[in-house]
Amino acid sequence: MLTLMIFLSSFSFAGDLKEKGFVLEEDSYVFSIEEAEKLKSRIIELESLEIELKSLKKINIINKKTIDIYKVNEGLFLKQIENHKYISDINDEIIKKYNDQSKYNDLKTAGYFTLGIISTIGSFLIADHISDSLISNN
Repeated sequence: MLTLMIFLSSFSFAGDLKEKGFVLEEDSYVFSIEEAEKLKSRIIELESLEIELKSLKKINIINKKTIDIYKVNEGLFLKQIENHKYISDINDEIIKKYNDQSKYNDLKTAGYFTLGIISTIGSFLIADHISDSLISNN
């Protein structure tokens, strides 16, 4: 509407100051100087509001794009959390498996140690028996 008023105002010939009592030859609107000044100030106000509205629309578009980006980021963040939880679960299973193997490794180490002791004692006993039998045969 404001654009229409500005467009139509360019075709008018307002501004000619006529004296009181002058008769117009064409149909037209007549405003007092006060009314014309009020209309002019209102048009200036509306033009500034129109500029502000355009800038607010641009800001609104940017805000919508920002919200869309935040939604995408949120989705990626939730996927990351899910992946980290999956990796954590796998790590927990590996740790449990290694702990179970560690128990058996301790038993295995103790068995080898015992076997080494028995082998050492057995070899001394066999060597002693052989040396005793060699001495008794001579």
